[in-house]
Amino acid sequence: MKILSNQQINYCKLIKQTAEGKKKTLGVEHAHKLHTKDAFFSLSERDKSLEYCRNKFLKTKGKTSYLLVEDQTYCRNKFLKTKGKTSYLLV
Repeated sequence: MKILSNQQINYCKLIKQTAEGKKKTLGVEHAHKLHTKDAFFSLSERDKSLEYCRNKFLKTKGKTSYLLVEDQTYCRNKFLKTKGKTSYLLV
């Protein structure tokens, strides 16, 4: 698990193949790798977001990596409407 600021990642839109077909989703690029969004948490839920990440990592026995991104900016993307709130994007 890595904890990053929004300056360390690039937001992007991804197309994900599901059983129902192709689905657009929010993603981020970090260190030449793409990651999809998993969950959002407010600043007051920081401990909850860390616990969530820890549990997901343990459930996959370390086969899946997670990024925790702190973002205080307003994102124009329709998937993110944080507008001045600090939130954590777990991917």
